[in-house]
Amino acid sequence: MKHIHKCIAERTEQDLILNFLDYFNNFLSIERFAEYYGLKRFEALMVINAGREAHEKTVTEGKK
Repeated sequence: MKHIHKCIAERTEQDLILNFLDYFNNFLSIERFAEYYGLKRFEALMVINAGREAHEKTVTEGKK
């Protein structure tokens, strides 16, 4: 899985969660994640943060 769409608006919530989990489980730095997927650091941060928020939302909704 080495393809990430550049536009966050094109990602589904599930895509963002998978991107966040990929970062969390497989990368030591934002810079390396960005380099691997051909993103700018700012773009990588946006993807990671949006994915983290979506993941946290699903986790907290699941506990209700």
